[in-house]
Amino acid sequence: MFKTTFGFYLLLGTILFASNVNSATPSPALDELLAEHNFRLGAEVELLADFQIKDREYVDGMHLIVPDGSSRSYLLTFTNRCKGLQGNRIIVRPKKAHQLVSNDRFIIKHNQHTVDHCVIATINELEPISPTEGSSPPD
Repeated sequence: MFKTTFGFYLLLGTILFASNVNSATPSPALDELLAEHNFRLGAEVELLADFQIKDREYVDGMHLIVPDGSSRSYLLTFTNRCKGLQGNRIIVRPKKAHQLVSNDRFIIKHNQHTVDHCVIATINELEPISPTEGSSPPD
């Protein structure tokens, strides 16, 4: 009986945790990090076409800002924290040429050695904000 009840609550807790991890609603910390880059989180999208990985902006170990071929930018959220996103070579392994979708993989290289493998969980449009919009009011 104890094992069955424990297993049920463990499964329930895992499901609730996973649903919060992949939530499209940004955490306050993510909102602040995006504001430092003059963006706010927009809608989740199915794919990112014509992405410019060389022009990426590092947000944190779970997030990367990637522009497309026009003037739009997108937030990539990874399934796990990725080591080496900032300043290292990124090799993109998309399923379709010139398009990123969920579950596409990045390989992070440093001095010809693989540092990490990162998997895209979600892709969100980013909405530009003015620099003053993203800052806190003076005390």
